[in-house]
Amino acid sequence: MKYLLSIAYLVLAVSCNNAEKKSEELPPLTEQKAFNKTFMSLSDLNDCYFTLTENNQFEYYKMLLDSIKNTEFTGQYKIVNDTIYLTFDKEEGKNLLGYRVIIDENAENIVFIDAAPESRYMHLFN
Repeated sequence: MKYLLSIAYLVLAVSCNNAEKKSEELPPLTEQKAFNKTFMSLSDLNDCYFTLTENNQFEYYKMLLDSIKNTEFTGQYKIVNDTIYLTFDKEEGKNLLGYRVIIDENAENIVFIDAAPESRYMHLFN
């Protein structure tokens, strides 16, 4: 019985040691500062805009015929590495766009990872 307990203890000690090494091998996530940018996607009737502000707030809205705001979602965001994580004030926004956005290296466009194909890509608007 003591022999089995010794082996169990040894296996437990080795597995805990390996788990610590694996977590050390992962690169640390770096959180970036917020910035102020607006991205847009043009279509025939609805132009979509996604604005990030310096106080970690965002706004997504559609403009019907360039003058009437017909869909609007707001919330907070956090940037980790090249991914923006969104927290919506209304659940419908998460259902439409998802909660993850990837920024390309040049910050010329963004991609909504979990969004429907028609609302997935947006380009930087100056």
